[in-house]
Amino acid sequence: MPAYKDKAKGTWYASFYFENWTGKKEKKMKRGFKTKREALEWERTFLQQQTADLDMTFESFVALYAADMKGRIKENTWGTKEHILYKKLVPYFGKRKMSEIHSKEVMAWQSEMLNYRDKNGKPYSPVYLKTLHNQLSAVFNHAVRHYKLKTNPAYVQGALDRAAAIYRALPAMSDLLRIDGYPDEEPAESLLTVIQQRMGLPVPDEQLPAIELDEDGDTHAQVQFYWDLSGITFQPEQLLQEIILGDIGGWSGFVSSVYLTGPGPYLYHLYDDRGLDVLGSSRELLLPLYHQFHGWILEYNLEQIDRVFTAAESLRQKFTIDGRHFSTMTGFYDEVEQVFTCGLNWKFGRNLNAFNDILRGGFGRHEYGEPIHIKWIAYQKSVRDLGQETMDTITEVILDTNGSGHDCTLELL
Repeated sequence: MPAYKDKAKGTWYASFYFENWTGKKEKKMKRGFKTKREALEWERTFLQQQTADLDMTFESFVALYAADMKGRIKENTWGTKEHILYKKLVPYFGKRKMSEIHSKEVMAWQSEMLNYRDKNGKPYSPVYLKTLHNQLSAVFNHAVRHYKLKTNPAYVQGALDRAAAIYRALPAMSDLLRIDGYPDEEPAESLLTVIQQRMGLPVPDEQLPAIELDEDGDTHAQVQFYWDLSGITFQPEQLLQEIILGDIGGWSGFVSSVYLTGPGPYLYHLYDDRGLDVLGSSRELLLPLYHQFHGWILEYNLEQIDRVFTAAESLRQKFTIDGRHFSTMTGFYDEVEQVFTCGLNWKFGRNLNAFNDILRGGFGRHEYGEPIHIKWIAYQKSVRDLGQETMDTITEVILDTNGSGHDCTLELL
């Protein structure tokens, strides 16, 4: 990779051939570098971007991401993304290589964002924190889908955050751990060695042979390892992360094989990075989880789960947002004020943080913490008026996907 001196101007320039994405050879030249080193560094970065070498820095990849995405979305939307990219993400991750950023780095960045306070001592809102995480994940998703990055660390950390949030909200602490193995695929002794090495667990309290019947009616030999958690040091988040990584670069033996149980009784089963199941002995035992994490229920069985809890939902107070009444965010906030508040001698803030507070109650229409149900009439009109991204954010606020504390369901008409 040579660089050349422009003797007339006293500066350096880079000049080289490269193969573009169509396979055609092109010549590239850039002048005006003060030093030979700067010219060579620019050439190296350019070639990395053309070949999608994920040894490039986060900052270099953001430039590539911007070139790919800027022309595909609305100008004002890109302006918001660009601010987050260069003010909130690049300052932290900029010099790190894309291939060397893992979930622990994402978690450290999350902690920094959570601890941020402005000059008035105010932190970032849960809605804004989610927006920041979504943008970080979008960058890594782009790298995974188009530039062969193995995993998205923001996705891994997001999956871990959700799994851990539900685990922490269980009716009681887990007191029993079961991990299944399949000795026909790997001897039980080898399975146990791997489990102990990755989790630091002691010898299991019990080891039982079993037979598993699969969906096709075939049987498989199984061994079940049991640990009494009351007498050992147990790190649940480490185990949850091992399960999440099982199909994306980790050890696959944890996938669909780990069960945690506790008083109630209940059973918690994180099967892989896509989701988890929680079973309980009664509807009442799981009702708090249903309310708190309703927005995270997977769509394929959402209707069935909703039917289980319908009896309690009939007690919800009903509210209607009518999309025919407004076409701007100012109009939306006016509608919210009319529908959800009564008897106030002041106007609430015209922002989604204030809207989130109003959904918790205590503003004249429903009591603080009271479960409510919202019907949104002419929802598609609102999507056209306010934009899909804005409506997605509003929906996340209503369904409390960040677990900020209100209990609200949404019906789109």
